[in-house]
Amino acid sequence: MPAAQVIILFLMIGITTGLLFYFFQKNKKIEALHIERQIVLQEGIAVHTSQIQFRNKSLDTYHFLTYNLEEALIVQPEILVF
Repeated sequence: MPAAQVIILFLMIGITTGLLFYFFQKNKKIEALHIERQIVLQEGIAVHTSQIQFRNKSLDTYHFLTYNLEEALIVQPEILVF
């Protein structure tokens, strides 16, 4: 095997290995960013879910008919009824 072919063979193997190494490193960084973003989104969803549950619980304890009637039956002296 001539020396030129050996050099070309090692050069091709080196380039291929370098490209694979670069691809795997880039892929690791992208995966880490994805996992970080996923955690941030899950935390946001958890916060919003707890807020929705709190609001639903508050709405369930608020009796609209009773409270609105009590507010409507408050004496308002500024209203003149003839």
